[in-house]
Amino acid sequence: FFLAHPMTHLPPEVERQLNNVQFLLDTSGSMAEDHGSQEKGRNRRFDSAMEAIEQFTSYRQGDAFGLTIFSRHFIHWVPLTLDTQSIPLSKRFIEPDNPKLDPPGTPRRGLPDELWGITNIGKALYGVADLLAARPTGDRMVILMTDGQNNAGKVPPMTAAEAAEALKVKIYTIGVGTRGVAPYPQTDVFGQTRYVPMEVNIDEELLGRIADRTGGKYFRAVS
Repeated sequence: FFLAHPMTHLPPEVERQLNNVQFLLDTSGSMAEDHGSQEKGRNRRFDSAMEAIEQFTSYRQGDAFGLTIFSRHFIHWVPLTLDTQSIPLSKRFIEPDNPKLDPPGTPRRGLPDELWGITNIGKALYGVADLLAARPTGDRMVILMTDGQNNAGKVPPMTAAEAAEALKVKIYTIGVGTRGVAPYPQTDVFGQTRYVPMEVNIDEELLGRIADRTGGKYFRAVS
């Protein structure tokens, strides 16, 4: 009986490597436009993205996940954690507004366009890559979800992608929806900047280049 018990404690032959996955979610106003089937009530691009994130985190048990939201600026809303319930619980605090589509009298939930509008992909990517670089172990991955084009910021998205590549951060990109309306900055002759709604398509060429540069892949989510 004494000889039958383990004499030494060894680690398992195959250990599961930790993946560090940071979702980078566009929460500009255009993400509040309709997406996919509306048979069960209004479903926005933001809703589809959050549902996909929740399914993915449930499937990938044992990995560390975090959530960064962005538009003009970016906020690391949920730090990398093994508690996957932290991300879906944040939905009601970060969902965007779209006055064009919201019924009259709908209370505003998202941040105001003056503070949060437009789409600054380069700055957000650079911030997330820097965040993941601090992780001491495991693979580092960004999943970028957006429905627009980079239309602001001083950091070119490809410069951010090159920085991510140097930090060994892999970026996967997802284009959500088809086309939408986003505020674009226009400067008049007096030097005053105002934001004019313009119809835009997803910049698939840019999203594909970002992913390819870091060894990731681009996907299109029409529905």
